[in-house]
Amino acid sequence: MLNKIRLVPAVKSWSKESLAGNHGLALAMRGLIHYLLSQIPMDELRPLRISERLAANMAFVESHIRQSASNSEIARHIGSSMSTMLRQYQRELGLTPQTYLRQKRIEKACTLLHDPDRNIKQIAEETGFCDRYHFSRAFKNLQGITPLQYRRKFIA
Repeated sequence: MLNKIRLVPAVKSWSKESLAGNHGLALAMRGLIHYLLSQIPMDELRPLRISERLAANMAFVESHIRQSASNSEIARHIGSSMSTMLRQYQRELGLTPQTYLRQKRIEKACTLLHDPDRNIKQIAEETGFCDRYHFSRAFKNLQGITPLQYRRKFIA
């Protein structure tokens, strides 16, 4: 897949300005996205069915990525007890709220790591980690590599 990405013209010199008027590049990117999506096995594309209440709670968690939110704060947001909220997360997502929050933080970090102007410390702060060391440990636990290794591997 990385080879396919490298075939897209001017992939190393993307900027908002260069993408704005470049219809050929936009079409190439659409083709690449279509190709990548077509490689996902159908059994992995089953829709995630979650309750409205949990969806609202998940949106709350995602909007508070920079802040530390305790389970009691998350439960209070949906107006339920902590044990009910924990059971709901486990039943519908198979995760705890804190694991879900950590995953969302790491997803955001992966996006931010594509920006070479941001250093690891800045990304750690923007994703709600207390310091870059804690961020690096959490990142490695979920991704299997450190943020710096991720940056070198995927942003060559």
